[in-house]
Amino acid sequence: MKRRDACLVVAVVAIACLAPGVQDAAADVQLCLAQAADYSAVYPTTTFPAGSTEEVAAVVRLSPGESHRSLVATWTVVEAGNATRNQVINTVTVPMQGKDRAVVHMRMKAGPLPPGKYRLDVTADGKPWRSLDFAVAPVEAPVVRAPDAMLPLQSGTVWRYAFVQQFAPGVRPTLPPGTKLDSDGTLRATEDGRRPGRHGRAHPGPA
Repeated sequence: MKRRDACLVVAVVAIACLAPGVQDAAADVQLCLAQAADYSAVYPTTTFPAGSTEEVAAVVRLSPGESHRSLVATWTVVEAGNATRNQVINTVTVPMQGKDRAVVHMRMKAGPLPPGKYRLDVTADGKPWRSLDFAVAPVEAPVVRAPDAMLPLQSGTVWRYAFVQQFAPGVRPTLPPGTKLDSDGTLRATEDGRRPGRHGRAHPGPA
C-alpha cells in the first residue's frame, strides 16, 4: 500500500450539477477556488498561491449536445514535498445524466496542499476526456528596506488629492483664503501635499 502524506488526505468531496441550459463555451474544465451561482469559476487559475488550497474546485462544462452517463475526476500529486510521486490522492465519480455542468470540490483534511505540481484527469464514460496540470507555488513577501520603497518621499515630491468637507446646519466655518462653500454648503477644494509634515494650502478647484 502506498504511503499517503497526511497533508494530502482528502476529507470531503462535494458534487453539484445543473440541468441542461444554454452553453456559451465549448467543453472545458477549469480549476478555481470556488464557483459562482451560475457555476462560472471564481478565481480561475492553474497556479494557486500556497496557503489558499484547503479547498480546490474544478468546474466542468460540456459542449452543446454532448452527454455522458458519468465523469470520473482523479486528483494526482505529480511532485510535492515528501509525497509519493504520481500518487493518486482522490478519485470521485460525477453523475452527469441530464446534466451539462458540474463542480467537484476537493477539501483537504490537514491543511492546504503544499507547494508542488499536481494534475487533474477527467474521464467520460471510461474514456479520457480532459487533463489539466496545476501547481501550488509559495508566495514571497516583498522586501521593504526603506519607507520610500512603498511611497516616493524624495524632496519636492507632490501629491494632489481632492478635499471635501460638509458642515452641520447653522455652522459658519472659517474658510482658507480663496475658498468658498458650494451651493449645497460643502467645501470642495484640492490639496497639495509635499512630503510628510510639509503641506501646501488648500487650492480652489473641482473635487
